[in-house]
Amino acid sequence: RFGMYISIIGAIITIALNIMLLPKYGFVAAAWTTLVAYFIMMIMSYVLGQKHYKVPYQVSRILGYIGLAIVLSYISFKHLRGN
Repeated sequence: RFGMYISIIGAIITIALNIMLLPKYGFVAAAWTTLVAYFIMMIMSYVLGQKHYKVPYQVSRILGYIGLAIVLSYISFKHLRGN
């Protein structure tokens, strides 16, 4: 049941942001909209999951890996595109 609610909220966010952003920014807005909707759905899943079934995730370590991936992606796209 919770999965259904989270999915419906994600769909509403996706549709609303696409309606607002697609006319101005085009297809790139669809990609960012999807990223935002999935991020919000992930946070909701984490919070509900911790409330009902505690799993000792190492959140700081996970965030560190995500940050490292973002930095490496930035370097790759901005500085190593010549080849």
